[in-house]
Amino acid sequence: MFYFVLLVGALSAVGLLFARAQGAMERAVFAEAARALRLQQTPRWNLHRAGGLRGRMGPFLVYVGPYARRKQVHRTRPRGRDHEECTLYEVHGLPKHFEFSHQTFSDNVLQLVTGKDFQTGDLAFDDAMLIHGEEKPLRAALNAKTRTLLLQLFSPWESGGVRNGSIRLIQPVIAQNAGEITGQLRELVALAERLSATPSELRSQLAENARQDPNPQVRLHALLTLHRYFQGATTEHALRAALRDPSMEVQAAAARTLPSPDTLLALTRNPMAPASVRADCIRALGTLTDHPLSPDELLELLQDRAPLVRQAALRTLPTLDPRLAKTYLPAWPSPQDPAERLALTEGIARVRTQKAEARLITLAADPDRAVRVAAIEGLGEIGTASALPVLRVASGEAFGLSEVSDAARAAIARIEGRGLGA
Repeated sequence: MFYFVLLVGALSAVGLLFARAQGAMERAVFAEAARALRLQQTPRWNLHRAGGLRGRMGPFLVYVGPYARRKQVHRTRPRGRDHEECTLYEVHGLPKHFEFSHQTFSDNVLQLVTGKDFQTGDLAFDDAMLIHGEEKPLRAALNAKTRTLLLQLFSPWESGGVRNGSIRLIQPVIAQNAGEITGQLRELVALAERLSATPSELRSQLAENARQDPNPQVRLHALLTLHRYFQGATTEHALRAALRDPSMEVQAAAARTLPSPDTLLALTRNPMAPASVRADCIRALGTLTDHPLSPDELLELLQDRAPLVRQAALRTLPTLDPRLAKTYLPAWPSPQDPAERLALTEGIARVRTQKAEARLITLAADPDRAVRVAAIEGLGEIGTASALPVLRVASGEAFGLSEVSDAARAAIARIEGRGLGA
């Protein structure tokens, strides 16, 4: 028994000496970091631990120090230490209009329900981070370097985030040298500076992201945000530069915004461009008073291999070439795809001819509800007394088809309001 007690005492003494030695090394590390960063050391809360560092770095108040974080201990195994030694970093003085944190499974579920999470366009970053805040400063701040830094800082193994104007980071390790502390704190301050841009700096940051970000979706959103909130030479220059962007989607967005008919035409004619981009360009060409598409090209677009392109051409033809639309759309074969029939119906509804009315009367009996509604609404715009019988039948539809009957009654009222009732 005597030897057992002696052994326990010896082990306790060794543990105490080790704790003191470790504490002395930790205090030396924090003292060296305090001198390097010109921060003040705070009183120690534990005789064997170093005190924290507090002070100002630029416009921000900062703190770094030892931190005991409580472990998540399973109830069936209560033994052992219930905390782990960590290092806490804090930076205060940021704007309060955004929040960042690492995204958990419960956050993913909540996002599916609420849809309130801000999306940068960088899928890997958006999947990892939970973001809330105002669009303009977020689009400006979250360049590639900042996104990478946020992913590194707020990983699943290091808790913390940006909230209420403060950055808080808990690393589950004790700093082994002053360089770790100074490097980490300077990175956090650099992040704080990026997130604290003044209103006058937002314009240049958005323009920089629109030109230089490696992710095309981020460039696209930055460009659109720049145009939405800022006008002037910087925005004009960014839009002109985007016409030469490697991404055709970014090119198309710039061409629609400026507008640039030559770029819109080139993308429309490019069979390698994504169908969604070509469709957007066709719609944009339809808003111009003059466009360079020939009748033969328009007819080719109506028969393009890509459904989205065909749909855009069917809807836009009455604007692009009214004479061609009057000739071809009323007699155009009905596509098998309901989405394409809907596009055809909406295009015919913009052609004010007897043939167009007759075709809409036929389409008012289409098996697809959306097509029927579009045809009925079109008859309300261009229909005559000839359309009233089919509209009166449609107005009596039941069995959950109130959308059809409501549209039919509205169409009847519009036709009779024009003095065309039978």
